[in-house]
Order: sequence, then C-alpha cells, then structure tokens
Amino acid sequence: MVGDRDTADRYFEPQVETMPREELRARQEKQLLELVEYAYANSAFYRELWDEHGVHPRDIRSVEDFRARIPFITKDMIRAYRSRTGDAFAGLLCVPVEELTSVSSSSG
Repeated sequence: MVGDRDTADRYFEPQVETMPREELRARQEKQLLELVEYAYANSAFYRELWDEHGVHPRDIRSVEDFRARIPFITKDMIRAYRSRTGDAFAGLLCVPVEELTSVSSSSG
C-alpha cells in the first residue's frame, strides 16, 4: 500500500528532499558559490568571459549576485572560443585531460 511506504522508499535523497525550504536554499547557494570559484579557477572559457565583464568570484556572494552579474553564454560563444583557441573542449573542461575516462557530446 502506498501510504505505508517509509521515507527511504519515497525519496531518492530524503535528507535533502525533506529539509526546510530555507535550509535547502542556503545549501544550494553554498554549492553555487563553490562552483563559481571552481569554474573561474579551472575553466579558461569562464575566466575569460567573466574577466571581460568585470566579474570575479569574490563579487558573487548570493544567488541574486549570480543572476545579476554572471553573463549568459550561447552556443555561438562556445563555438567562437573553440575556433579561436583550437581547444576541442572550448575552455569548458575543468580537469586535466589525463583525468578523463570518458567524453560524450551532443549535437544539440
């Protein structure tokens, strides 16, 4: 019977999926800020783009800052970077190539 299933059966990650909304938002914001730092440090594409727009990770302190300051990217921007630099990964690869075990791509 559906009503008798325990929490572990209803949720993939119960701790996260059942936490209070504000706690979830804080967790997501923390992860976003960590990702911004990581992308800037490890992605030539993002570092170049953000530098061109005068954005540094230290400027991003909230989701609102991210929405207001981080520029949108388009496929054309990625294609242009790839053509200009010859980088097959268009500056988006954030780990050394030697660490890859599999690479997949999409035409879309």
